[in-house]
Amino acid sequence: MQEPIGREELFSYFADSVVPEEQRRVGLEWEKEAVNLAGQRLPFDGDRGIEALLKGLVEDFGWAPGYEQDRLVSLRRDGEALTLEPGSQLEFASAPRRRLVDLEIDLRRHLTELQQVTSEWEVRFLSTAFSPLQDCEDIKLVPKQRYQIMDDYLRPRGALAHEMMRGSTSVQVAFDYHSLSDCAHKLEAALQLSPVVTALLANSPLRQGQPNGFLSYRSRCWQLTDPERTGLLAGLGTNEYTAEAYLDWALKVPMMFMKVDGQMVAAKGLSFGRWLVDGLEGRFPSMADFELHLTSLFPEVRLKSYIELRGADNGTLERILAVAALWKGLLYDRFALGDSRELGAELAAGVGSAGGDAAMAVAIRDGLKGKVGGRSLQLWAAELLDIAAEGLIHQAPDGPAELAYLAPLQELVDSGRCPASLLLDSGVASMAPDELLSAIAYPPVQEIPAVSPEAGMVTS
Repeated sequence: MQEPIGREELFSYFADSVVPEEQRRVGLEWEKEAVNLAGQRLPFDGDRGIEALLKGLVEDFGWAPGYEQDRLVSLRRDGEALTLEPGSQLEFASAPRRRLVDLEIDLRRHLTELQQVTSEWEVRFLSTAFSPLQDCEDIKLVPKQRYQIMDDYLRPRGALAHEMMRGSTSVQVAFDYHSLSDCAHKLEAALQLSPVVTALLANSPLRQGQPNGFLSYRSRCWQLTDPERTGLLAGLGTNEYTAEAYLDWALKVPMMFMKVDGQMVAAKGLSFGRWLVDGLEGRFPSMADFELHLTSLFPEVRLKSYIELRGADNGTLERILAVAALWKGLLYDRFALGDSRELGAELAAGVGSAGGDAAMAVAIRDGLKGKVGGRSLQLWAAELLDIAAEGLIHQAPDGPAELAYLAPLQELVDSGRCPASLLLDSGVASMAPDELLSAIAYPPVQEIPAVSPEAGMVTS
């Protein structure tokens, strides 16, 4: 019989997750979609579908398969994972790494493996953050219990929830915290500065072949997806960025699902806090239930046993790595973290009572051209990059060599154009489908210049 848990045990989940500074790592999650030459998402089924792609990775590259209801839906290998988002988007999760070059090696190897398995397929892996041509209503869900429950729960609670599930792809970066106060400081900086990062990396301007009115339509979808579990955590309260405040928030959010006898079932809106106190049909939650609940919360910055930053659109390989470099510079040097908190406080003061959601609304619509607190987001981003660069320089021995990973973001800031603006400027909205897909697909890995010579030596 399992031991009952209470709020104290749940708080200990965060408190016991602290990592000594000398052991801290960076993890990266990269979502991308695979489409055919007409821009339609590869189906899960079929000889050249997503399940067949996963089988090819198992056979050719030594991945360990994971099944649900006898269907292959996930892979594991040496601390890495490859899982499926609701619409069969592929999500690669790196092992935690100390050096950015190791993340670059991981990403290049992963893309190489995808391209080798599908070398005889008519397939493109896209570097934008929202399906540019296909109507999301035509994209089928992966056969996972979790996703059907999510779809049923979220559709009535957000006008674009179904498009978020089926059409969006992002880049997420994970960081350790070495104390609860360090956790609070990182949460504070990351939440307040997320609109700037979203503006800088906005890369989803198309929907069904036409401009959608936003530079980050992916973020727009999240704005219209169940406000109880998304956004910038305004519900934590003014200047309340602690793990304790996050726990209080998480306990109030209704659960979408729970596991009963190994099967995922709908939770019917019961909050975890109520389940903790009252139980359900004589059953009380375990720590595993709590960890599952945490995966159903989708704020821009998510707290688990690490801090996950979720505000960047998918992009080119060098921009994906730049996201990791940016946050590493901001969060893993104490002086840079202090400067980041000051910049975040300045931004928060600039938007005033309108709050961070108002800044995010500007960011996703206007990108770097948008104005927040009397300044363009281009200027906010320029200052952010300066802080990140100084932060990397202080992170010897690897940090100074990692400055090169920030270069793609510096180019965006200098131009005043986010990736979506550059795409629209190139005329993608008037391109034929095959031309559009060629413009936004990842090229063969050997044609992508490596940031680090060490990473360039790795092809598989």
